[in-house]
Amino acid sequence: MPHQFFIYTAQNRRYNQKNLFEENKEYPDISKYENIVIGSCIIHGKWGKNAKEFLKHDFKGKKLAIYICAGFASEKELYEQALNIFLRGNIEAHTHIKPVSIEAFGGKVPKSKIPQVWFLQASKRLASFRYDNRDLTKVKDWAHKLGKIFTEEYS
Repeated sequence: MPHQFFIYTAQNRRYNQKNLFEENKEYPDISKYENIVIGSCIIHGKWGKNAKEFLKHDFKGKKLAIYICAGFASEKELYEQALNIFLRGNIEAHTHIKPVSIEAFGGKVPKSKIPQVWFLQASKRLASFRYDNRDLTKVKDWAHKLGKIFTEEYS
């Protein structure tokens, strides 16, 4: 069987993005996929509800990768904190999950959603504060890494 993969990304409806689960009212059947990537945005310090629920699936026999997009995960001062709190913390709570790779990416914070007072405080603490913390090179590099991991034979 060719190496097939499935990507489940929970997006937040608050920002007018489509949500696969909300449209279909059920999770997709993952039985035919060998490789699965789960992603979640972090809004107000929390995973997307549907992505967190998706972690309850049985991933036995699958290669699983997990990522999050958090507004400031690409900030040097906050990267490890984002990994520990949002990824490692959630993985430890789901003992059946053994991902082959995890990653935290920066996100884009909508200017209209940030109170001016909060912006002033954040920009004082983080010298490199930006509204758009996406690093598409980092995303591309991780995708290439996953491609190599996913095409290796199961151990």
